[in-house]
Amino acid sequence: MLSVKDLVVFGLTLLSQASATILQNGQVRATNFPDTRIDPSAYSFKTYPADAREISYKGRWDSKHVSWWS
Repeated sequence: MLSVKDLVVFGLTLLSQASATILQNGQVRATNFPDTRIDPSAYSFKTYPADAREISYKGRWDSKHVSWWS
C-alpha cells in the first residue's frame, strides 16, 4: 500500500505533466507572448470619466468602471 507521501509525490508528478490548450471560437488561442513588457513612463496616458463621449466600447463595466470582456 502507498503511503500518503508517495501519493502526494505521485499526484504532483501527474500535475507537472498536465497541459492545456485554450480554444477561442474553435481555434487555438496564442498564449506565447515573449517580451511584451512596456515602459509606462514612455507613454502619455489620458484618463476619461465613465460617461465620456470620446470612448465607444462594447464590453461590460463593473461598479468601479473597470471594463470586462464577456
